[in-house]
Amino acid sequence: MMAIRDKHVFKFTGKEISVAATKEAEHYRAGISYREDEYNTLIDNFREKGGKVLIHEDAKDLRDKIEVVGDENLTNDIDECLSKKDSYRANVVRFEMQAVAYGSQGNLLYDLDSTDVIYFRLAGPSRKQWAS
Repeated sequence: MMAIRDKHVFKFTGKEISVAATKEAEHYRAGISYREDEYNTLIDNFREKGGKVLIHEDAKDLRDKIEVVGDENLTNDIDECLSKKDSYRANVVRFEMQAVAYGSQGNLLYDLDSTDVIYFRLAGPSRKQWAS
């Protein structure tokens, strides 16, 4: 059975959607920076403890470039960090493309359902306000 709220339609301009998509891209871009810092800290801390990290410059993928000798937990932490960074990068690209697409029709009024409104975070407080 379909809920009545599933039939609701919300009106937003292309400009409003574009601005919201740009904010989401910025959020994920900050996440990439955070993960890069996390990655560097993991490597630095391990090296400071005498651990050995080999970087294979000829490898195509960053995960293949890194070889941690003697610490499987660190290897898992690095892999998780790089996976999240890859995911954030994909989200940046997706939201930037959507920002450009909707921005190209800035004055057009779009009908969005509730999942679209939530996806673009077009209603309610900002991410920072939700976190507090």
